Amino acid sequence: MTRQARELFTVVDLETTGLDHNKDQIIELAAIQTNLEKEVGRLHLRIKLHEGQVIPEKITKMTDIREEDLTDGYPENLAVVLFGMFSAGSTIVAHSASFDFSFLEKFGVQSPIFLCTKTMAKLENPDESSSLEDVCGRLGIELNGHHQAMNDVKATVEVLAELIRRLNKKEIPRIKYHNLVVHSEERPLSFVPKYTQINKRTWGS
Repeated sequence: MTRQARELFTVVDLETTGLDHNKDQIIELAAIQTNLEKEVGRLHLRIKLHEGQVIPEKITKMTDIREEDLTDGYPENLAVVLFGMFSAGSTIVAHSASFDFSFLEKFGVQSPIFLCTKTMAKLENPDESSSLEDVCGRLGIELNGHHQAMNDVKATVEVLAELIRRLNKKEIPRIKYHNLVVHSEERPLSFVPKYTQINKRTWGS
């Protein structure tokens, strides 16, 4: 008997020059492809700055990325196209899907099915913070070098597996959180990815 193939997830994290997808850009892209039993592949790219673009000091402090680190980086559009090829046929996962997709969709990368672990964390525990750092702390998942893209991706893979387990235990089916993002008064959505369903709640960050 042929064993049924397990679902393939591509977990992605972006580091950017700022929060505004209209004027800022990606400077680092990391992704891990996994079926939650084993890792299938990795992608890790540094992105060259656009002419006239700078990295604010606060971003360098968070990410440890300096402008000179990106001299030999990939053009942003090529990096996103490579990610699109890498993730093709899988479910894309990000801890804050509305943020990451705001940069990816500029270059045509969309996902008919995606998961937002930030939203999943709110479904699992509505009264607690859904920041990656706080979620990892609650779930007992190690997060070293936060805001370094590959470190965040590795932690998010573990967060995804644990939240799926916990939501299954609560009998919350996947269809309830596929393509779901949360809009709150405290942090209103600045971008809505294609194929999104929106859950309007008065939830904290």
